[in-house]
Amino acid sequence: MLVLLMLSIPLWGIALIVMAVRTGIALARGRRPTPAAAWAGTAFAALYAAIMSYGYGLAAGGLLYSQEPEELCMYLTREEMELHTYSHAPASLWPLGKPVCVNDGVRVDLVPGWVNPAVWVFLALLLVAIAQAVRHRLRARREREEERSVTTPAKPGCVT
Repeated sequence: MLVLLMLSIPLWGIALIVMAVRTGIALARGRRPTPAAAWAGTAFAALYAAIMSYGYGLAAGGLLYSQEPEELCMYLTREEMELHTYSHAPASLWPLGKPVCVNDGVRVDLVPGWVNPAVWVFLALLLVAIAQAVRHRLRARREREEERSVTTPAKPGCVT
């Protein structure tokens, strides 16, 4: 499953580029996207950013391929490599972590420290954007229904 996720990242990027080009063309023609469409685009971009951050953490932590622990510790600096031993702490996929090396009694995680907070921030932005898109969509639908009810002429012979 994770390999399919990693292989689909370029497709997500292409879809994001297509959305940006379509929006650019619409703006050049003088059309503005609806607020719901703008928030939907933001949701898509946030989802892509979360997937990219998570994928970067998977790759940086060596979680997508199996290597000997000593080979994974080679990502440490030369000074840290001389002091390391292998940690038997388990790797986790959520939150992302691969604490394989011990340096002066402290576990060193191969997943960069910014990955998990970035994924959380992008997922929060995704939820806010989805909620806003739904809110604007419902508001637009309600306004269209109110316009129809106001502008609908009464049938002849009916007393209103």
